[in-house]
Amino acid sequence: MPRVAIKKNDYIIKDFRRWLIGELKIQGLRQSDMAQWFGISQQAVSVKLKSGNFDMKELLIIFEKLNTDSETVRNIFRR
Repeated sequence: MPRVAIKKNDYIIKDFRRWLIGELKIQGLRQSDMAQWFGISQQAVSVKLKSGNFDMKELLIIFEKLNTDSETVRNIFRR
C-alpha cells in the first residue's frame, strides 16, 4: 500500500524508531544508555521511543553517540 502524504510525519517517526532500535541492538546499547545520555529515566526514553517525540538536542546526541554519518541522517528524514 503506498504511503499517503497526509501520514508523512507518521511514517518518518516509524522509520526513525525502527532505525534507532536497530542501531541500538547492533551497537549493544540499551534504553538505559540513552537515558544516561539525556539525563532522564529509562521509562522516559521508552515513552519517547513510542511517541517519536525527540527534540533537536536529543537527536543530535543520538546521531553523535551512534556515530551516524550525514548520508544516513538524510535517508532517515528524506521525505
